[in-house]
Amino acid sequence: MKEVQKWWSKTMILFRFHNNFDICCNRIEMAKRLNPNEPIFGIYGGKYGGLTREGGNPVYQSLSGIYEISNGDGRWKWKHFDVALCQWFREVGKELPWTRLNIMEWDLLFIRPNTQVYSNLDTDDVGVTQITEESNLDPKWGWITGKRKQSWVLMKTLLRSRFNYEGPYYGSVGPGLSLPRDFLSEYSKIPDDVILNDCNDEARIPNFAKAMGFPVKPNKNISPTEVNKDDNSIFNCKQQEVDTETIMKEF
Repeated sequence: MKEVQKWWSKTMILFRFHNNFDICCNRIEMAKRLNPNEPIFGIYGGKYGGLTREGGNPVYQSLSGIYEISNGDGRWKWKHFDVALCQWFREVGKELPWTRLNIMEWDLLFIRPNTQVYSNLDTDDVGVTQITEESNLDPKWGWITGKRKQSWVLMKTLLRSRFNYEGPYYGSVGPGLSLPRDFLSEYSKIPDDVILNDCNDEARIPNFAKAMGFPVKPNKNISPTEVNKDDNSIFNCKQQEVDTETIMKEF
């Protein structure tokens, strides 16, 4: 626990959102109360140019700054968030004073401070949710089956040729990322067109992190399960709402 405390003094929240601005403002205000020492910046994945100060968008008043993802349509921004994150780092993040970046999704409700949520992470750990070794991945997980199976194979080939990495390989889910600065600094050095294929960030982040020598740990305080084995009562990636009664019990 002593090692973890060393990096909380320079931790930052990156709030990921694309719509539902009133809910976003509520989430941001809660995050400020829970994490008073963590500055909160935004990364916007809606229509480029659709978020303007002139329009009086309330999110502008809530955040320390906002970066608008300029590449692609909404699906591209969702699917390739890791590439957008590298662009953010190159253009904005590298100039900011932080050692760890906690990425907060607009529809993920945190009711405890990040010092508790990510308490199992050490300084260099890449924290991902539901990290699952390849042999235990649900065959129905869409990023390794069907037309995308070849992209999974191509990613392995890239990791082998670029980093001499032979596995093991992992899958994960996107919400709840917690990344050390050194990882994002190294990941952002890889050209975007090298990273991009028909896989997504849930497949790439844990495997590139392992290939580059970073420890990867599961964010078990967000979800203790593996991919496609959500505890739907408290967390899921299937747009299933959590019961109000369950939320109130957690407060």
